[in-house]
Amino acid sequence: MIQKAKKEKIAVNKKRRDPEGTRRRIMEASIKDFSKLGFGGARVDKIAAAAKTNERMLYYYYGSKQGLFLAVLEEVFLRYNEAEKELHLDESKPVESMRILASFMWDYYYHHPEFIRLLNSENLHEAKHIKQSDALGNFILPFIQAIEKILVSGAKLGVFRQNIDSVRFYLTISALGYYILSNRFTLSAVTGKELMSKDEYDIMKAMHLDVLISYLTYNIDANSADIPAPPKNLPNNVSEIKKVKTPLAKTKETVAAKPAKASTAKAAKSSAAVKTAKTKTK
Repeated sequence: MIQKAKKEKIAVNKKRRDPEGTRRRIMEASIKDFSKLGFGGARVDKIAAAAKTNERMLYYYYGSKQGLFLAVLEEVFLRYNEAEKELHLDESKPVESMRILASFMWDYYYHHPEFIRLLNSENLHEAKHIKQSDALGNFILPFIQAIEKILVSGAKLGVFRQNIDSVRFYLTISALGYYILSNRFTLSAVTGKELMSKDEYDIMKAMHLDVLISYLTYNIDANSADIPAPPKNLPNNVSEIKKVKTPLAKTKETVAAKPAKASTAKAAKSSAAVKTAKTKTK
């Protein structure tokens, strides 16, 4: 009986001291609260209560609210990368593979709105938390590498243009899906389209895929796979843009100058008339 009681007590203590379970509950509660309220709005005491633990344990595992938020960002990126590993990309079929990869990214955004909300919150803080991560360089590296392989394969097969930067192309893919889903409420309101509906999402995804593939295959038939150079004589920075005068500005200057010339001419005629009158009087 004594041995049995000891075993039961040990089992209860292990359950109470389940560190992995506690960390997991804290993480899930933190993802929920930070994604809903942002870094500034989320409260540590509320997170601890939702995780069925106390603040002391939360600080024990993560050190601070900032440390907890960073751990949350690292966790959602880890889940993102783990999901990408399940993709089966065939480099011998670059068009199909690029469609699969882009679709995956947008579908992940669509089905995980907490991911977008957390990134939006971190952007408000100018990435000050995520910059402190030791894993920073690995957050998007798997996707960059996958894109690079597909781009190289496509160029070798004569299917894609050459010299496409994999990082910039990743940003393009991400932007096409991220922008709409990040601004879905305001865009739905001003356009009258239910952008979160499955039908509307599928329509936009098909359009975005066509845009991407059209860019990758642009000018291939013309035997000019290199990316065209940007137009010449364009302003390079804001200061140069300000110096450029539009036709409208020139027109306004011309119109403004004409009355001044007219006024000068009238003044000259008037002065001449006065001088003539004085001469006649003498």
